[in-house]
Amino acid sequence: MNDRVPVERSTKQLIEDGKARQEALADVERVLAEVTGTATDQYQTVRVTVDGRGKVLDLWLRQDAVRWGPNWAGSSSRWPTPPWTTPRRRATTGWPHGSGTT
Repeated sequence: MNDRVPVERSTKQLIEDGKARQEALADVERVLAEVTGTATDQYQTVRVTVDGRGKVLDLWLRQDAVRWGPNWAGSSSRWPTPPWTTPRRRATTGWPHGSGTT
């Protein structure tokens, strides 16, 4: 079975189409070279800026985030609640550190 279809355009038309595609791609290349995008997480702890091809131009991490450890910063599923928003548990019995039993 032959899936080839005869070309119904002249060589000149094919060359013109090729040049038009090259010009269009050159326009896309110019746009990609100029455009940037910036994303920030919901807690304003990480900000990254990339160019049109995804190359990282700037990466900013909040200073106190270094204390949260790699499990928080390296989470690949959902961002867990950052430590500064997690309420601390208070001892309900005994003074000052609970009953002393576990």
